Amino acid sequence: MAKPISTELYTKAIAEAFPHIEIKNIELDCSGWDNVVVVVNHEIIFRFPRRPEVARTLEIESRLLPELRRVVSLPIPNFEFVTPYFVGYRMIPGEPLAKALFEQCCSPELAQYLAHQLAQFLAELHSFPIKRARELGVPHIPDQELWKNFYSEIRQHVFPLLTVHERRWAQQLFETFLNDERNFQFTPVLLHGDFSPDHILFDKKAKRITGVIDFGDVRIGDPAYEFQWRRDYGEAFWRKVLAHYERSLSLISVHNRLEINESFFRRLEFYERRQPLGEILYGVLCNAPEHIRSGLQDLQREIQTGG
Repeated sequence: MAKPISTELYTKAIAEAFPHIEIKNIELDCSGWDNVVVVVNHEIIFRFPRRPEVARTLEIESRLLPELRRVVSLPIPNFEFVTPYFVGYRMIPGEPLAKALFEQCCSPELAQYLAHQLAQFLAELHSFPIKRARELGVPHIPDQELWKNFYSEIRQHVFPLLTVHERRWAQQLFETFLNDERNFQFTPVLLHGDFSPDHILFDKKAKRITGVIDFGDVRIGDPAYEFQWRRDYGEAFWRKVLAHYERSLSLISVHNRLEINESFFRRLEFYERRQPLGEILYGVLCNAPEHIRSGLQDLQREIQTGG
């Protein structure tokens, strides 16, 4: 994946599309999987898609987020600057709530408050009408088909890089999951699609979550998929969020209840354990050796700790 040599191309594109913006400062972040992020004057974020399919997702976000903003309690991006090729929004204050920041700042009292914030947001998001989400273009690939396709890509692109033992582990992981019809018996909801510390913003002074960003992986699917971050913040906090989430969901809609049962935890475990394979796949497809190395290391740890 080639990184831009300079900011000139992006500066020119923004200046031509929005001449009223006086560009005093511009910074590039090329670390994202899907977009080059350009920060203008420390206050406006522009997202330039790396691939055509990402550009199509930006179109979906442009239609969905205005309606979603009316029903969620946390700030989300407001696309004020929209072109056929890139979009921009005013920066939401805060910094990603990374594991180290969470451990540094999160007292037991604050943990309760943050758990309530996250749970309320997820309940509101998951209560968004599925029919309307489809009308706005949000993709809905049946989860069994989605994970079969993902497994096919893993076999094609990742297996050649794995040892015999690693391939057998991955094969057992996927085939056990895919061959159990109980793993696909759930009520689908609108998903953020990448609900992780990178996309949860936190203000250290105000001691609160200030927003959720990057809906580039938005889709309709399994609500358990949104809870993969428990390893980042710990089991105790994760349980707090889950408890608040169930209560919040029941207050919003009596018809939209997440079943926290054996199937939920089995699905969640699969989503967590396949993550290193996803990172390796990204590294192969995007020619990013650092992601391949990191994914292989995480895979070895996953096999050692999980069996």
